[in-house]
Amino acid sequence: MGRLAAWQKVGIVLSIAWATGAAVHTHNRDLQDAQSSASYAYHVCADSKDLAHSADLSECGKEKSDAVAMSMQGDTADAAIVALAPLPFAWIFAYVLIGLGRALAIGLPVVLPWKSMSRPRKVFVVAGGLVSVGTALFGLTYLMGLYVDTRVPVSPGPSKAIVIDQGDSVIAEGTWTREGPLGDGSKLGDPLQTSKITCTKADNRCAEARAEITGEGTNVLLVDQMDYDIESWTPTTIVFVNETPCIRETYTIDRQTHSVNGVGINLHSDAKMCNMRVTAETTEDRWEYHLGDGFKVYWDLHQKARPALLRIVQAFFGN
Repeated sequence: MGRLAAWQKVGIVLSIAWATGAAVHTHNRDLQDAQSSASYAYHVCADSKDLAHSADLSECGKEKSDAVAMSMQGDTADAAIVALAPLPFAWIFAYVLIGLGRALAIGLPVVLPWKSMSRPRKVFVVAGGLVSVGTALFGLTYLMGLYVDTRVPVSPGPSKAIVIDQGDSVIAEGTWTREGPLGDGSKLGDPLQTSKITCTKADNRCAEARAEITGEGTNVLLVDQMDYDIESWTPTTIVFVNETPCIRETYTIDRQTHSVNGVGINLHSDAKMCNMRVTAETTEDRWEYHLGDGFKVYWDLHQKARPALLRIVQAFFGN
């Protein structure tokens, strides 16, 4: 066995570095996702216990542990696949790339004398070319995927709106969407958000805690809290309002269907601040809100953020 070429030594070092880094990164990513799922499971359980006036959170701790264990199933296999699966393709790509470099330097017919080559070698050359193209395409697709992730960095949860009704208090969680006569212009300026609304009959108030990603390209996380007056509380619905000199927004929690919706109207006030708020071209007389599926909002934004080439590549795989 001859001595290794310089590029082969470099390739071995890079392969080891990739395998180690990819395995650690994949494990940390899986662990972070597992902890996120576990925290959410604990959060929902703790809210239920709080509303039931129970201080025993042992069951919530068990749910959190179970969520971590379930999410981490297959973590070792995932890390091994991500760390090792790309290496054979990378080495084939490197051999083909080195071969092409030599061909450019001394001439393609000298490096690849196609007519005099044996059939197995021809098969290897063709296979190597296809693998190289596939590897390059995979790498490009991966980089474009990273770009999309910077544009749409997180997915709000839960997957659909949750309403927890405990009689004298009601909690709703989900992601707001907005619709109106302006089409895309009526949608929320910062659609990547998630809200938790707590309504208490004794206080006659609803409080909303909202976390949202704002600033296109900068991805700044902001947290806000809003208070609403409850207009009516019945066995079937809870109605709460947000009113300013310019607008009035009315929200309804349907306690039977566990849905949360809102309607906003422009009050057409003559106040100077209202005239400054909008221009004649963007005035809406009426708009609607719906508390729903956070993942759907994320996925729609994710699909729209894809570069054209990535859409074409993924279209072949039905995405």
